Amino acid sequence: MPKRTWLTALLGVTAALSVAVAAATLTAFAYGNRTAPFTILAGERIGGLAAESARGAISNLATKLAERPISLVFNQTKAELSPRQLGVTINEAEAYRNAVLPSSPTEWLKPSFWRGFFGKKNLAFNYQIDEELSRRNLENALGATPTAKDAEIVHTSDGLVVTPSEDGLTFELTNIKSALETLFAHQKVPEVSVAYTVSEAQIKTEQAIRTKSEIESFIKPIRLVFENHTFTLTSNEQYGFFNFPKEGSELNWQLSKDKIRDHLLATVYRRLSIRMKPKTIMSDTGEVTFPGENGREVDLAKLTDDVHQTITEQKDALNQPVLISAKTIPFTEKIVHPGYVAGLFEGLYIDINLTLQRVYIMSGHTKLAEYLISSGKRGTPTPVGLFYIKNKIELAESRLYPGIWMQKWNALARNPDGSGYEGYGLHRVPCFNSSCTITESYSHLGRPASHGCVRIADEGADWIYGNAPVGTPVNIHT
Repeated sequence: MPKRTWLTALLGVTAALSVAVAAATLTAFAYGNRTAPFTILAGERIGGLAAESARGAISNLATKLAERPISLVFNQTKAELSPRQLGVTINEAEAYRNAVLPSSPTEWLKPSFWRGFFGKKNLAFNYQIDEELSRRNLENALGATPTAKDAEIVHTSDGLVVTPSEDGLTFELTNIKSALETLFAHQKVPEVSVAYTVSEAQIKTEQAIRTKSEIESFIKPIRLVFENHTFTLTSNEQYGFFNFPKEGSELNWQLSKDKIRDHLLATVYRRLSIRMKPKTIMSDTGEVTFPGENGREVDLAKLTDDVHQTITEQKDALNQPVLISAKTIPFTEKIVHPGYVAGLFEGLYIDINLTLQRVYIMSGHTKLAEYLISSGKRGTPTPVGLFYIKNKIELAESRLYPGIWMQKWNALARNPDGSGYEGYGLHRVPCFNSSCTITESYSHLGRPASHGCVRIADEGADWIYGNAPVGTPVNIHT
């Protein structure tokens, strides 16, 4: 080949390579930080998108797939749950990294860049799954529980009832994960048959039914008799006396003395037992205020044992009833001390009991009379201690509460000479006008209601005002 021709060819090849390199460089630059033209993610084309557009498209697609319902079949039950409800988290960041081409200026020199650029790029979402949440939502949707439930015998108002056993079911996630992979690769959602493992109940329904039938076969009504009183323990009442302990795969029965005792306490003991009422005698006069009544107490321990024996030995207690034993409790004597303090002074004095809300007119050891009072209420209590009548006023107006009038006022001082006056006194129920045509309610007598003074029933207030001179002692106590 002539030299000139060889050079011309070389220059042509060089020019062609330069054009190709320039084109490749421009193409790589144009598609840097973009998805390749033929990129498909989960069956959707996302080719040629800029980085931010690709990020948004991937996020929208992931959100749509996360809410796509998956049809689940378990025995004869069907339900639909989305991947989100199955505890699935879609890895959007990984999908973005796989879809978007790198922006390095030299990346285009690698053959892998061009294979990815010109080839069809099928991508799928990867995911993580919270298996505990997935199983919990499957259990709720498909009506299953992982914990086996033993059959039980329950006592109700209608008799013994068997609660049937239930096997526990633990769902396997293999088929569900396979369906998720199909969904995240092709957006196709096949119907999923949910696999599971069974944990069997130890106490089966049939065992509980046999135990129930065994009890019902020998329980008969029981008659209890005391004098002219008759009680009947029905079969259903007796069913309530049993416990049902479990031993391995066996459900046994056990007669409980505690349950028998509690039932007899409520139905027999409390109806037949009579509380003893003591004979009460006043300490000051010897007067018998109540003659006394004997009590009666059922022997609950013996009755419990008798009923227990009757049931266990299957005795005929309808024709040969259980006899109820009871003992008589003789009444005792109770000395009742009056609410007043006797003999505090030799002559006349006033004794006030704030607890009983009574005032007693005393002469030495003798009670002359007693009357209802109303002492200070909470917040304004009547002071206790020994006082003396300081002065008397037929109708006094309150200094603390103007407009409140008090008939038969007897002021109280701490000392016999009238010193130590604190504003308290004895008087009738207060009036709301000076003519006393409007008064406080007499229904307040017998309970604390005053501002600290002692209100006395009219007859008592009048007696004290007219017969207890200034200087008369007044003993106030609780």
